[in-house]
Amino acid sequence: MDNKISVIIPYYSKEKSIFRCLDSVYEHVQELLYEIIIVDDSSPRSLNLILQSRQYSNINIFRLQTNCGPEHARQYGFNKSQTFWNYFLDADDY
Repeated sequence: MDNKISVIIPYYSKEKSIFRCLDSVYEHVQELLYEIIIVDDSSPRSLNLILQSRQYSNINIFRLQTNCGPEHARQYGFNKSQTFWNYFLDADDY
């Protein structure tokens, strides 16, 4: 697991772009990927329902109780990470 990475994505109401972001992660770093951590920053629509429409593996979703902003969501994801190497993306990056 020393050479595996975690990708941390703060999420808030990015339903239109999250699939493109995830597809890009799997396309570019799948052989290095250990986990994707998505931190839902109290988005109005549940991210679990959105992601059920597609099959993704190695995704851990955490939902914050109150909207604290992307910096807090990134730190929360970093604290949950199980790898030494962590990369940060926004939900609209690809």
